[in-house]
This record gives sequence, C-alpha cells and structure tokens, in this order.
Amino acid sequence: MICPHADCQAPDAGTAISDSELAKLVSNEQMTRIRRLRNQRRAETDSTNFAMCARTGCNLVAQNDAKIERLCVCKCGFVFCRVCRCTWHGVNHCAIKDVGELVEKYRQACMDEAEDGSSKERLYLEQRHGREIMRRYRTCIEEALSLEYIDANSVQCPKSRNQ
Repeated sequence: MICPHADCQAPDAGTAISDSELAKLVSNEQMTRIRRLRNQRRAETDSTNFAMCARTGCNLVAQNDAKIERLCVCKCGFVFCRVCRCTWHGVNHCAIKDVGELVEKYRQACMDEAEDGSSKERLYLEQRHGREIMRRYRTCIEEALSLEYIDANSVQCPKSRNQ
C-alpha cells in the first residue's frame, strides 16, 4: 500500500507500508480480507506454483507439488487436482461429467484454433482429459460435421432416391 494522495510530498510516499503498519490503520476484518485478496491474486498470477484451495469456504492458497503434476496440497489438509479441482485422483485423467458439453467445448476450441491459430483451450482440454480421448472425440466430431454438411448441401437423386 502506498499513500493515495497525488500531492503527497513525503520522501517515502512511493514505498509500500508493512502489514503491521496497515493493521494499525484498518480493522481485523479488513486486514483478513486484504490478506485473502493478496493470496488470491498470487494464486491467479502464478498458477504454475499456486492455486486457491478447492474446498468450499477454505480461501487459502494451496501450493502445487513440484514433483507430481496437477497435485495441490492446502494447509487445511485438502489434497486436490489443480486442473479439475476435485479431490486428488492420482495420475488418472480428470473425470468427464458431461460428455456432450465437453465435445461441444472441444469442437469450438478446434474451430477457434482453425480461425485464429490459438490452441490454448484445445491443449487445456487435452491435458485435462487425455490427448487420445480428445482426438477420438475430434474424429467423431469431424465425421458428424461431414455428414451434416452432406445433408445440408446435397440433393436427392431423382432415379435412385439416394443422396
């Protein structure tokens, strides 16, 4: 925190004040909120090392395990997956709750990648659910889109009644 006044001429006006100085100026409730928001910002800006605890009501920052990818351990004792935010499921891929929604997200991510070249969402889905599974979904999606295109852009043969 720094002095909010633009006209402040104090020599140390640009330096941050310590937590102990700040605690003298604000209530305990406000200080708790400030600490929580700082931790939340730290988790959001450095998601490779930190994540907000997935346990409801915890609000602590959990540290990502350096040895095991996706593992987060919170000080409250909750151990969870950084990607799906569910209890730790080991090295198994994250559970799929709604296949239809997942397929639609993946299809949209593939279409977005084709348009603007960004594959961030597609890579995230592949990391979360497994590359091979998502590629199988992609094949099914492409086949469904091809059939959809054929139905929309073809005419029935007058003799054989086939498309």
